[in-house]
Amino acid sequence: MMNNITKKTVKSDALILTEMLKELIPFIKGDYFLSDGGLLGLTRDRKLISYDNDLDLYLMPETTIEIPNSSNLQLSQYYLDKKVSRKNVNYTKKNKWLEFCSYLRTLPENIGLNRSKIFSLAKDKYPKEAIEAKFSIPYIDIFQLEKVGDDYNIPFWTDYNGFNYKSEEVNKLVFNTDLGFPVLIPYYAENILERQYGKDWKIENPNWKY
Repeated sequence: MMNNITKKTVKSDALILTEMLKELIPFIKGDYFLSDGGLLGLTRDRKLISYDNDLDLYLMPETTIEIPNSSNLQLSQYYLDKKVSRKNVNYTKKNKWLEFCSYLRTLPENIGLNRSKIFSLAKDKYPKEAIEAKFSIPYIDIFQLEKVGDDYNIPFWTDYNGFNYKSEEVNKLVFNTDLGFPVLIPYYAENILERQYGKDWKIENPNWKY
C-alpha cells in the first residue's frame, strides 16, 4: 500500500528574503541601496548568499518606509536599526541581557569600556531601556543614514566599527535585476565590498564575521 503523505516544502532563507524584499521595495519612499552580504551575493554570485538569514538596506537621510496594514510584513525598532520581518511567524529568541549589553558597547560614550564596566552600566539601564525582540528570522535590517561632511554614516554604528559610505560611492545608484525585480545598489559596489570584506571578497568565506 502506497504512502500518500505529502512532503511539506520548506523555503530557504534566501527565497524568503527574496520574496520579502520584492514586497518591501514599493513601500520605500526615496533612495535606498542594498549592501553588506546581500550586495556581496548579487555582485559576486548574481544571487543571495544561501547561508545568510538577513539583508541590509540603507536608507538615504530623507527616505522613509510606510508598510500598510494589509502587508505580510511588519517593521519593528531594535536598538541601532529597524527590522522588517514576516507577520504571524514566531519571534526569534534572543538573550535580552546580552543583546542590551552589546548595544551599550556601540554607544560612542562607552567605546573602550571593558566587559565588567559594561555589565555594571547595564544593570542600571536594563529595566527601562532594554528592548524585547519582536521580529522573526529571516529579516531585513533597515539603517537610516545621516550625512556627515562628505560621508554617510550609520548613527552610533559608524563610530563603533569605523565604516561609513563615501558620497561618491552612494550618490550614484543603479538597478540590479538578478533577483527578477529591480533592486537599487551602489554603482561602485566593488569598491564598497573591498573595503568591507577585503581584497579577496570574491572568494566565498562562510566563516567571515564583522
